[in-house]
Amino acid sequence: MVLSARGALCGFVVALGAGTPGIAAAVAPPDSIGLAALQSACDSAWRVRVTTGRGVYQMQSPAVNAGGITIPPPRGRAALITIGDVRGPGRRLSWAEIERVQGEQPKALRGAALGFVVGAALGAGMVATVGPDLTDTQDHLVVTLAVLLTLGFTGLGLLMGAGNPAVHPLYP
Repeated sequence: MVLSARGALCGFVVALGAGTPGIAAAVAPPDSIGLAALQSACDSAWRVRVTTGRGVYQMQSPAVNAGGITIPPPRGRAALITIGDVRGPGRRLSWAEIERVQGEQPKALRGAALGFVVGAALGAGMVATVGPDLTDTQDHLVVTLAVLLTLGFTGLGLLMGAGNPAVHPLYP
């Protein structure tokens, strides 16, 4: 019996997956103290991410109770002119379908600070290497380029930090 490398790899993956529990295992509902702590953690998080077997839901300020988590309706207006509140009610996710709850915190300021430090170091190195002027007319062109380089790296760090929030588990 000849076993190819592809067949051995497939067999290994199947054997590895057979011993692991399914990802869609729902979490047990928390007790009353855990509910209060989870509600407090959800209120302090910038955004909350709830993962179920059907998908991932992101929201701000969800309501947490013994029945599950209620996703609030979107903020703002549904249209320019509305009669009454046309937004639907909040959606409820029961504890039986919730796999995990995570909180997100923005890292935009950290990214901007890191970008500023990198840009300022490169700009200072450029001024130290070339000098403040490119010509003898005291144009300060190198200093201007160093400032623009610092601002560019600060903006780039801000964008990179805003696009990658810090995610930490809230429950379980």
